[in-house]
Amino acid sequence: MYLYESHMGGLYSTQEEQEFEDLYCEQCGDSDWLIGEYETLEEYWNLIKEDCSINGSGGWSLQYLYPEMCEEFNLPKLSQDSDGWCEVSDNKIIKIIEKNIKENK
Repeated sequence: MYLYESHMGGLYSTQEEQEFEDLYCEQCGDSDWLIGEYETLEEYWNLIKEDCSINGSGGWSLQYLYPEMCEEFNLPKLSQDSDGWCEVSDNKIIKIIEKNIKENK
């Protein structure tokens, strides 16, 4: 899988690497960009963890990303607000991710 950051915000994955023409937005002149390739939760986590907002440090919100990670990596679902964001702490989400990485080695 290939992980991209959208020029409009957020992350998404594709099964095949995208051509630049498919990533470029003619309307605004910006483009999405490839973050990296992954096959496992550990590889995915290594791609994003340095850019995540952990306890308010700035970056991608784990509360936003975790529900999508649940779908892709079969992680335990956590309570969510009406917008689909997790309602638990960054520390709890990180513990769940790290536990699942260890269990799947």
